[in-house]
Amino acid sequence: MLAFFLQLLFSFVKNDILKYVLTVISFLILVSSKDDYNSRTFLWFGVMLPTIIHVFIFTGLFILYGALKNRSVSGILSILVFIGCSVCLLLFLPSGETAMPDATTEKNIGNFEIMNRSLILIFGLDPSVVDLQSAFALSKTSLFTSPVAIVVARFIAFAYTYHYLNWFSKTTVIKWHEVPKIRLVLILVLWIGAIASYLIDYNFGFKVLFLLSILHVMLEFPLNLVTVKGIGVELKSIFTKK
Repeated sequence: MLAFFLQLLFSFVKNDILKYVLTVISFLILVSSKDDYNSRTFLWFGVMLPTIIHVFIFTGLFILYGALKNRSVSGILSILVFIGCSVCLLLFLPSGETAMPDATTEKNIGNFEIMNRSLILIFGLDPSVVDLQSAFALSKTSLFTSPVAIVVARFIAFAYTYHYLNWFSKTTVIKWHEVPKIRLVLILVLWIGAIASYLIDYNFGFKVLFLLSILHVMLEFPLNLVTVKGIGVELKSIFTKK
C-alpha cells in the first residue's frame, strides 16, 4: 500500500516539502494500522494488486495503450480477443467428472489458494462466499473439483500465461535482441544464481525470488500510472480530433 500511494504522491504532488511530509504521514499511518486479513483492504492490496491486477488488468492496459498510440487495428482486435477469452473462461462452467490432484500438486498449490478463494468471492461465483472468512472456509475438495473453482483456476492460468508471453512478443519495445553483451552475461549469472539458490535450499530460493517478484510489482507502479495517463491522452486525442 505504501509503494502504491507513494507513486501517486510523487506523480501528482509537485511541491517537494509537501511531497515529503505526505510521505512521512502515509508511512506512519500504514505502519501503525492493524493487520486485518479479513478486510477488503487486504483483499485488494495484499492479494489482488500483486497478482491478478498486475498480470491481467495492467497487461490489458498496456495492450490498449499500445494499440491507441499506434492507431493499430490489429492491436484493438487483440485487446478484444483478450477480453473475450477472459469472459468465456469465466462464464462457461465445465461439465463432467473431475479428478483430485495428487498430494504433491495439492501441497504446491497451497500457498496460492488465497488467490483462488479471493476470486470466487470477487466474481460472486459461490452464493455461500460473502467475505474472505467464508472464502477461507471452502473445503480443499471443493476448491479443486467444483466447476466454480475450475473456472477460477483456468482464468488465473490464462492471465499469467498471457502476461508472460505478451512481454516476449514486444521485441521492438524491450529490444531483447539489442541487449549489450555485459548485461546479457549479468542476466545469465543472476539466472544461474537463482536456480542455485533453489538447489541449496528450496525455501531460501523461494523467498529470494518472491522478494524480487514483489519488488518488480512495486517498481512497475509508475509505469502503470504512465500507461493510464497515456490511454487518457490518446482517447482525448481520438475523440477531439477534427
